[in-house]
Amino acid sequence: MNMINFKVIENAQRIDFDKAFNSQKITITKNGLITSDNVKVFKDTLLIDKNKCPIFENDILIDGKGNHYKVFYKHGDFLIKELENPQAIEFFLS
Repeated sequence: MNMINFKVIENAQRIDFDKAFNSQKITITKNGLITSDNVKVFKDTLLIDKNKCPIFENDILIDGKGNHYKVFYKHGDFLIKELENPQAIEFFLS
């Protein structure tokens, strides 16, 4: 059986999924996940980066030429889209 991993962000800080679930910030229903207003949940792509870290939905990837891409999930697939203004997201990367 495969395990699905999630990255949980609350108020711009990563938090543990189990803690978020146990404190009722995340509720699991037959239709999916329901989160409180300040909590976002992102799926694991099951891919890893060059540093052997998992890549999640909404992550920012940088290629060897310095181009920035955002990972997103659409219609059952993970895709990347090049960011036109990477300077706008630099503060997230430092």
